[in-house]
Amino acid sequence: MAGVAPDKLRAQGLDPKLLAARGADAVLRMVLEHGYFHADPHPGNVLFLPDNRIGMIDFGMGTEEMPPVLDYLEKIAPESGFLIEDRLTLADIAVASPFANLMHAGFDFSSWPKAKAWADAILARPSFATVVAKERGFLGG
Repeated sequence: MAGVAPDKLRAQGLDPKLLAARGADAVLRMVLEHGYFHADPHPGNVLFLPDNRIGMIDFGMGTEEMPPVLDYLEKIAPESGFLIEDRLTLADIAVASPFANLMHAGFDFSSWPKAKAWADAILARPSFATVVAKERGFLGG
């Protein structure tokens, strides 16, 4: 997906790094504080405003709850510990990866204890644990 070139932002008197930080903060607050998920955040739906402010538009594809994948995982949390058969697959990696980011951000998984236990087990595997620990250290956790 194409974004907005930093040079174009600078030419408008905007700070790309500040906008990136504010954009990340806005998305995290939207999801973690307000429980809203904007499902279509492409560059056409993000406005860069004077004074390095950000505006988001077109919330037609959003939801006021976290993505239903958490509800689904809670229902099907596999006893084997893996989503497909009895071994780690790309499905486990793809589905567990966002959990690490949500955990770093302090997301409350109390409504999905089985899904959280599954993700904890996958993320504790050596292939994940080292990276998650580095991320946690980078983020000051």
